[in-house]
Amino acid sequence: GADHSLVVMKNGELFSFGKGFCGATGLGHERDVLEPHRVGGFEGFHVLEAAGGSAHSLVMARDQSGFVQVLSFGSGHDGQLGHGDWRSKGYRLSQPKQVKGLNGQGVVQISCGEYHTAALASNGQVFTWGKSVNGQLGHSEDSSKKATTSPTLVTALQGEQIARIACGGAHTVALAANGDVWQWGDPISGQLG
Repeated sequence: GADHSLVVMKNGELFSFGKGFCGATGLGHERDVLEPHRVGGFEGFHVLEAAGGSAHSLVMARDQSGFVQVLSFGSGHDGQLGHGDWRSKGYRLSQPKQVKGLNGQGVVQISCGEYHTAALASNGQVFTWGKSVNGQLGHSEDSSKKATTSPTLVTALQGEQIARIACGGAHTVALAANGDVWQWGDPISGQLG
C-alpha cells in the first residue's frame, strides 16, 4: 500500500505493518505499527493473496469449506472497500469484512489502486469498484459518478478471457489470455501508453 504493507505467510496467515490510518493494517485500531503483527479475523481461513491501496486493503482467502472469499478493511471513503453505501455504514473498517458482492464469483486475483479496487473471476470477468472520476473503473458512467461502492462488472471486457489484472494509482490494466492488453483510467502521466 501507500504507507502500509501486507505479508501473506506460507501457512496462510496474514501480517501487516505501517501506517494504520483508517484501519489500513486491519489490526483493529488506527495506530501505526513498526513491526509485523498478525491480522485477526482470519481464523478458519487460509490467506492466498493480499493487496494494498492508499489506505485500504483487500485479501483473498479460502475458508474451511474450500470456498474463496474476498475481505477488505481500511478507508472506504471512495467506496473502495466494496460494501455498498459507505455513508450509512461508516467508511472506515479497522478489521476485515467480507465483500459479499463477490460471493460465488470464483475470484482468482485481486488488486488495489490508490482509491479503487479490482477482482478477477475464474471465468475471466473483471469487477471494479471505488473512486471513478478518472475512468479507472472502466464503467461507462465513471465520469458522472464519484464512486461505485460495490463490485461491478466491467462490461466492455465481456467476451474477453482476462488472465491477469493490475491497478495503478488511477488506472487499471488487464491482460487477456490471447496476449491483448486492455487499459483504462487517468492518462495524465502517459501511464496508458
